[in-house]
Amino acid sequence: MDELMVRTLIMENISEGIICIDRDKKIRIINRPAKEIFGISDNHIVGHAEGEISKGDVIIIGDSSLGLDDGGMEQADLKLIGVTESIPRASSFVYIGRFLGEGEYKYSLGNINEMLSISKTIEGIVVSSTIDLLQRKITIKVGNNEFPYDFIKSIGHIVVLDKSSLEVKFYQSKGYSVRKEDIKNILNGKKYLKKITNGLMEVDVVNRDITEVLGNSKSIEMLLKGSTFSVKEHSNIYDEINGRPVRCSIFPIKIGDKKEGAVLKVEDLSEVKKIIDERNEILSKLLEIEDRVYDPFNMINGESRRMKEVLSYAKKAALSSLTILILGESGTGKSLIAKAIHEYSKRREKRFVEINCGALSENLLESELFGYVPGAFTGANREGKKGLIEFADGGTVFLDEISEMPVNLQVKLLHVIQEKKITPVGGTSPIFVDVRFICASNKDIMKMVSAGGFREDLYYRINVMPLKMPALKERKEDLHSICQNIISRICKREGFQYKILSNEAFKVLYEYDFPGNIRELENTLERALSMSEGEYIMEEDILLPHFNTDAPKSLSEIIANAEKNAIINCLKQYNGDKQKVMEALDIKKTAFYEKVKRYNIDLK
Repeated sequence: MDELMVRTLIMENISEGIICIDRDKKIRIINRPAKEIFGISDNHIVGHAEGEISKGDVIIIGDSSLGLDDGGMEQADLKLIGVTESIPRASSFVYIGRFLGEGEYKYSLGNINEMLSISKTIEGIVVSSTIDLLQRKITIKVGNNEFPYDFIKSIGHIVVLDKSSLEVKFYQSKGYSVRKEDIKNILNGKKYLKKITNGLMEVDVVNRDITEVLGNSKSIEMLLKGSTFSVKEHSNIYDEINGRPVRCSIFPIKIGDKKEGAVLKVEDLSEVKKIIDERNEILSKLLEIEDRVYDPFNMINGESRRMKEVLSYAKKAALSSLTILILGESGTGKSLIAKAIHEYSKRREKRFVEINCGALSENLLESELFGYVPGAFTGANREGKKGLIEFADGGTVFLDEISEMPVNLQVKLLHVIQEKKITPVGGTSPIFVDVRFICASNKDIMKMVSAGGFREDLYYRINVMPLKMPALKERKEDLHSICQNIISRICKREGFQYKILSNEAFKVLYEYDFPGNIRELENTLERALSMSEGEYIMEEDILLPHFNTDAPKSLSEIIANAEKNAIINCLKQYNGDKQKVMEALDIKKTAFYEKVKRYNIDLK
């Protein structure tokens, strides 16, 4: 068999994409998997001729994150479709209207449990655009034709109809970045290529500059260095190229003493795709939810629409072993819902282990999570110690405030999640473990990724099933039932006679936003119960920062009262972490303790 034919067959049939560039950054070889990963080669169900947008054409848009993966849409671009309102960057945005005319639109700041949709009838044809952030899918419909687009991180999707015939004139498809057919370019008059009905279309990229085709991501930059002067190989680089999460390896080509180019091996993150497919299958089935006798979610108050959506999603998430990331402000009940997920899962007979990543130093956190072998470090137990991850084998590990985990430990955690094994501190032999990870944070981890404070590969691993806990001010419908539940629990615990919340007292609570969320509400009710007399909690029993009846009489008293409340509220928000309170209030250690002493603040 011809050697060249064998090499070609291997190149075309391996699962990884292969791209070879020369010293001049030109693509010399690209195999079929690489073309499929980046949409350079794609099959289209609906065809259309080449062309460009014209005044009066019908525009249908679904953009999951305005300005991010749509060519960099800005306010000036939105004005081309009649949108004059200033819409925040990264908003989810749906639109139906006319080019250089007006239209209807909706936008949202991207609640993961929300579905954003708009529909309109144009000359008897029903058109719609829907963004499902939970399923990571945008669907644009034109009559009986459907144009779905699945995405992982973000996407901007557009369909254009001819102004007169209302025939499909253009629609976005995989590989639009390669063809420069993003929303911004299309709206600004960029000519688009034709598509063949039920036919394979391919963009010829051989001899083109690789940065023109795939942009300037970190792996592409490494590839360019490898093609000219670097001889270092790079393996398992997690990157995002043209909106596709990929894992790359780079191999410089050296002939004699001369660098002649480099090879990029690229893998579509099949694990992530597989996980997402599994997640979607799980979400479509309740798997005997109604038949369960014990439902731990009944312990969580939530009759508002927001909480019903959260609890419904949490129940479905509990039925898998996929990693969950719970986001939300401090005091919103992230730990409570994590426990409910564990107790509802098939792992409920095993351990639920909780650890706050921000409460321990890096060395202590490492030894607590992974354990250590005898003699691993000075002061170590002579018998060694089993880590919490191993301790939870078969069960669930809840990593609260994962955003506080040091970057060095993030690498080890990623390895555990991927390989299902741990190596104790000081040890060399891996230990296989079967645990389900639930992570939580009150910070925007995606912003931390962009700033380099959190590993992107770990973020994708823990963000498989995201869950956003709403703040108390966003679910005021639940406030009364939450209050009743808290009052009942406190009375039982403290041996108080059960007391009723008066209408006036409830009104005071309802009008306050509770920045400390349910934790602050519980502290407020606990104080009210101890102060109240009789069977009712009255308005005067409710002490809140802006309902203080002992109003100070001088400027110095006002300042002192504000300082005291600021320190107390910060201590609650950061769970008594004094260092974080000093940083948040920008106050030195000496001054902090002086004020604590002056205002008689309890630090316990």
